[in-house]
Amino acid sequence: MLLEVIESPSVEPVTLAEAKQFMRAWQDITDDDELILSLVKSAREDLEARLGQALLTTTFREERAVGESGVVVLLRGPIREILSVQADGGDVPFTRASLHAIAAGSPGQTLTIVYKAGYGDEPADVPQRARLCVKILAAHWYLSREPTSDRPVNDVPHMVSRLVDSLRSGREGMPPR
Repeated sequence: MLLEVIESPSVEPVTLAEAKQFMRAWQDITDDDELILSLVKSAREDLEARLGQALLTTTFREERAVGESGVVVLLRGPIREILSVQADGGDVPFTRASLHAIAAGSPGQTLTIVYKAGYGDEPADVPQRARLCVKILAAHWYLSREPTSDRPVNDVPHMVSRLVDSLRSGREGMPPR
């Protein structure tokens, strides 16, 4: 099983200004702008891995074996477009089975699938709860940069875990994971 990003989103679900406002950072002080932008990107990637979803349109190449049912559940959704399905260098016919799966090939056959997944191309296309998770995670990491501390530290704020659970529940067009 291989998942490779071919084309990343051109924007993040949260702008620098939105992240700084959430963090209560001064908008006119730019010393930490690159750090904040990298934290926003890392927060998006972390959330996508937790959810098994792409928040913004991303192109993936994935190698998967066809299951006994003939259905391949892709590692990232919601699927926007299937660009190609191949096996042994040739095209394989397919049908979309759902927002996260295709029916193609025969059981045991390894397919290479190139597809686009995500809610859309713009930050406004991303569910509000997911955008809030990105803001909370980026702010948490920005404010908790110490490698050790004498006070209790949470890896992920409880609020993020609750929001991730609600996003996983399938209410955003994806099945529970």
